Amino acid sequence: MITFQGYSVAHPDALETPAMLLFQDRLEHNIRSACEMVGGQNLMAHVKTHKSEAITRKQIEAGIHGFKCATLNELAMVLKAGRPTRTRGSLRSSVPRFTSRCWPRWQGAAGSRCEPCSTCERLG
Repeated sequence: MITFQGYSVAHPDALETPAMLLFQDRLEHNIRSACEMVGGQNLMAHVKTHKSEAITRKQIEAGIHGFKCATLNELAMVLKAGRPTRTRGSLRSSVPRFTSRCWPRWQGAAGSRCEPCSTCERLG
């Protein structure tokens, strides 16, 4: 058993690594605290910090409207999690080299939820 600050993992040897362990009460407290400080609608959550559909859902439920994605896989995950519609939120991509090869995947993932931008207009 591993114990840390009141949290414990009963059978750490049974975990396949790498593994992401979350303490739900701390996670929810942190999301709630960030939303209370600045308002969820003012936050831009960086998906790369967790890459988790379940955490993204919790962020959406808490009122976070903006998400920043570094890869097309992150974009697809945020959209699958139920990212707010374009009137309620913002979805930004920082795909380093967004080329015409990426366009079909981007369009397939975002579909009608994609907001037009100068990059899309050049590639579309």
